[in-house]
Amino acid sequence: MNRQDMKDAKLYRFAGHSDDVFEEDETGFECYCFNEEARFSLRRHDGEGVLITGQYRENGCWHIGVSLLDESRPLVLADGWKFSLLPTSYNNELLVYAPTDAELTCLDNEEESDD
Repeated sequence: MNRQDMKDAKLYRFAGHSDDVFEEDETGFECYCFNEEARFSLRRHDGEGVLITGQYRENGCWHIGVSLLDESRPLVLADGWKFSLLPTSYNNELLVYAPTDAELTCLDNEEESDD
């Protein structure tokens, strides 16, 4: 990814905190998930995007997962999508660069979702 791509992308940082909060740290957007899996959607208007999950595990560590929202809509990497995992002893941190038009939603806070 070149410098122009970085300007056209927004950084999101996902991490678990304590044993019940999975958060996107740049915005402070939280999903409360005591003993459950937290789910965020990072989606563009055309449906392209990813599902990001976080779950506190019995071993005292946070598990973070990423998958496509729709198999028929692969990510266009040239538009700025990039992923990095920063392992730590307690709360791994997922860094996501996404196109600036992508919208973040905590699916656990919605009454209905289309996932």
